[in-house]
Amino acid sequence: MSVRRFSLLLATLAIGVLGGRPVFAAFPGVNGKLAFSTSRNGAFETYLINPGGTNESRLNSAGALPSWNADGTRIVFQTNRDGNDEIYVMQSDGSNPVRVTSNLVQDEAPAFSPDGLWVVFHSRRNGAAEIYKIRTNGTNETRL
Repeated sequence: MSVRRFSLLLATLAIGVLGGRPVFAAFPGVNGKLAFSTSRNGAFETYLINPGGTNESRLNSAGALPSWNADGTRIVFQTNRDGNDEIYVMQSDGSNPVRVTSNLVQDEAPAFSPDGLWVVFHSRRNGAAEIYKIRTNGTNETRL
């Protein structure tokens, strides 16, 4: 079974385990952990879990749509902790969350570039759905 199919299967199983709440999962990191977000306390939170469903741990509150970088050391996610959805990058253990985007509209659905130097994401800054890229340190933002 491919990693993609395994992740989708695990996410589907997690939905049933978590009582039908929406769950968004990312491919397993190098350490084999699956990153996922779900709403348990009224806001999305980001968690790690082993593929077999053991050793679940919460990484942060108000985080959604996590995605691993290629070497499994960082996770990018969206959060509304600052009033609207922005993009953050954190270490794989949940430490050192760094805000990458900052504007008045929602930035969402982030993913790392294969080299881990960029984050791509979706935004509606000009009234239409657009794709942007930005360095992981928040510089050199470009509309694609």
